[in-house]
Amino acid sequence: MDSIIPRLTGGIFFNFLLLARKDRYTHLENSKGKRDCISDYELLGDLIRIVRPSHSDCSLNTMKKNTSDYKSCNLNNSQWLPLSDADFIYEFNNQIANKYIEIEKRAADFTTRYLSMDNAIKYRTTAHMFLALIQKDNTIDDNATFNFGKAGILTKKEMLKENRYEFHSLILAIWHFIISNKIINTEGFETYSKWTTSIGEKHSNKLFIPIINVDDFTSTIILPISKNNIKFDNLEDVSQEDNTSYKIPKFLKKINTKYNKLKTLLYNDEPHKFYDFYTCNDLVFDLHNFDHDLLYLIHSNNFNKDRITNASIDLLTKTVSNFIILSGTGGLGKSMMMRHLLLTAVKEYESTKCFPIFLPLKDFNSSYVDLFSFIYSKFKDLSTFTENDVKNYLYDGKIILLLDGLDEIKTQDLDHFYSSLESFADKYSNNTFILSTRPYSDTIHLSRFTTLRLLPFSKEKSLELIDKLEFRPDEPDIKSKFKNQLNETLYITHREFASNPLLLTIMLMTFEQYAEVPQKMHIFYREAFNTLAQKHDASKGAYKRILKTGLSTDRFADYLAEFCARTYYEEKFEFTETEFKKYFEELEEKNRYEDEKVNASAFLQDLRENMCLLYYEGAKYHFTHRSFQEYFCAVFFSKQKDKTLAKIGDMFEKRSSNSRRDQTFYMLNDMIPEKVEEYIFLPYLKKLITYFEKNDGYYTFLEKIYPEIQYVDVTDEETFDKVLKNPRVRPQFIPNDNMYMYYFIKKSKNLGVKFKNLNIPFDDSFINEYLYVSSDGKFLGFFHAQLSDNDIASELIEDSKVTLVGHILLIKIKKVLSDKEKYKNILNALNKKDFPALIEYNNLKNYYDKINNKKKVSSKDFFSNFF
Repeated sequence: MDSIIPRLTGGIFFNFLLLARKDRYTHLENSKGKRDCISDYELLGDLIRIVRPSHSDCSLNTMKKNTSDYKSCNLNNSQWLPLSDADFIYEFNNQIANKYIEIEKRAADFTTRYLSMDNAIKYRTTAHMFLALIQKDNTIDDNATFNFGKAGILTKKEMLKENRYEFHSLILAIWHFIISNKIINTEGFETYSKWTTSIGEKHSNKLFIPIINVDDFTSTIILPISKNNIKFDNLEDVSQEDNTSYKIPKFLKKINTKYNKLKTLLYNDEPHKFYDFYTCNDLVFDLHNFDHDLLYLIHSNNFNKDRITNASIDLLTKTVSNFIILSGTGGLGKSMMMRHLLLTAVKEYESTKCFPIFLPLKDFNSSYVDLFSFIYSKFKDLSTFTENDVKNYLYDGKIILLLDGLDEIKTQDLDHFYSSLESFADKYSNNTFILSTRPYSDTIHLSRFTTLRLLPFSKEKSLELIDKLEFRPDEPDIKSKFKNQLNETLYITHREFASNPLLLTIMLMTFEQYAEVPQKMHIFYREAFNTLAQKHDASKGAYKRILKTGLSTDRFADYLAEFCARTYYEEKFEFTETEFKKYFEELEEKNRYEDEKVNASAFLQDLRENMCLLYYEGAKYHFTHRSFQEYFCAVFFSKQKDKTLAKIGDMFEKRSSNSRRDQTFYMLNDMIPEKVEEYIFLPYLKKLITYFEKNDGYYTFLEKIYPEIQYVDVTDEETFDKVLKNPRVRPQFIPNDNMYMYYFIKKSKNLGVKFKNLNIPFDDSFINEYLYVSSDGKFLGFFHAQLSDNDIASELIEDSKVTLVGHILLIKIKKVLSDKEKYKNILNALNKKDFPALIEYNNLKNYYDKINNKKKVSSKDFFSNFF
């Protein structure tokens, strides 16, 4: 046996690299969404990409199996592992001979990314083992050559006498020798078998090498790899511009210049400095099912002690996670918060060494192959970084990705975005990901993200914003009176407007003209539009009323309503000038009166310059705020014939996840509540309830409306109440995301009931997560049930004594109904007359009967009342 070992092959080489690999994350760190991106298959894939940067990965299962087989010397080659292909060997030889600087740089990047170069003992030992293996392998002749590029070609004998190496150069030379001369990887099987010692399942497949004495090579000096001591030949030929360290300051300066000023609804004429008017929202942990009033109470009463104030990237990553969702309703300040985080990241670069990339997700679509191609397409215009530069920084975890506006991605592109984000985050999990969106419940695709909710402004923050706004300096009494009323009454009577930064700004503008603020949202926007249509020209002391189109304000609103409805329907929130004109030419409104001669250019000019409802940026026109598009869309729908309303309702239902993100249907319901009830709610509920009753009644209702029910089993009440105040552990019904109309009816008609406990019997087959607390009372996190209880506990106990304080259980209604006998105790709980879902089901049927009877009464002939 000893006569055929040791053998230097690709598999043995790969095992040695794994011994030098950086420390992997623990189960505990993985359970918190962290991923080190240094798995075996990732390391092997990038080892191939040293030679062939364009090498593509295949399915995860194939990569894992190929890697395992190659590592154990059971595989020579495969479609994913082209290591003995003639083309691959030719490429490697050609690059070593003609492009050594380029391939050596990739080898250096690989070494920095994957291997423990900060551990002197580890890298020296690994290097010595390589040299010892080459010495002991009697199939490698003393005159066999190893190519070190322009540093020279050394024979085996010469290499073993050399006393100084760059580690990455040594790795590259050995890897090239193997690919060129040792293409049969299976020759290393006996070596692998003898050097692999099984000491229990947990430590299997670790390589031990008892026959090599590394002390024979203590005189050999192996230099660590670092940014400062890499010495490439002809380094002077590489321009300063190609060194990324020179590119970052330029990039940061461009970001600061671009984003530290902007135009707003109030400052439409010229951009103002961002921090002259920005007030930062406070943040709290995920409260996506909480209504506006509760958010206000949390803020004003300091209810949530985990509230985050004066947010910055550094603060969020240190106290929360590097995967964060910022959630907030329209106008609350999500995009402003993202701009604030961008600018603070620029200021913090010297301490964090991480730089931000701002990405408006409204530009994402399925034409992008993956998320990286989208990121680089947005990034390259502001920098001189190459794609490899960006990838290197991503591998090093040095980039902050600010993904603004998930809710602005078109419905048909969402699945592609989610899959792209998932694979990208797997590969580059050490970076910071911050994503903004309007609140909606479809976060199953974003399980590694922690959701933070933007709080509405407190009265103090609202007053602070008004103080900052530069409004009518020629008549300071207007702002002063508004501020006094805001402080004394308006914040209480109009809190939904006054606690929202955008709506608060519009309140100030409308107050100038109307001296009051309406209660209804759609009336508020109507008056806001009239205010913008008659915007005061401070330089002339008069109102501008003449529009370029020559239209009256009312007729202009008619045009705008149809334009907004058409673009809303197609989920178009921004336009090039060509796209804008295309939509305008489709308007039926422009053919209504023969004497109106309105053209697209005049209409666009009025929207941008006179109404201030559009602004121009990045070669496209954008709504000042999407809420105006939503309002005018609702206006257009409200004027349609009754028979078309049911189809409008179907449109919102088909786009359930997107519909929940805006106020369009809410305002439509406020405008024509009786028609919405008769022509949308009634036919919808008739079809839904008929479906329930034709099947299994209440059980069918549960399976369709609430397919999952979450509740918490507590094993330690005192510790649980004291420590676990995370909203994730509250009992709740998990809704079907494709039932927008049902949930709208439920909320607007108060069909549901509040509950604290569900009182469902414990059943361990539905355990979804474990909840652990350390001995000092610190909450350690959520651990998915796919990890065994013992594995989790053993991992945690390594660091501290832990206590299991509870479980999160997830009842699958379909599973319960598939075996009613087995789960009869759960069914008994679901059927109790005070169970919230059963109460809601009965309320739903009662509401349907009520509106159905109302329609029958109202259908009597009008004149029958007189005869």
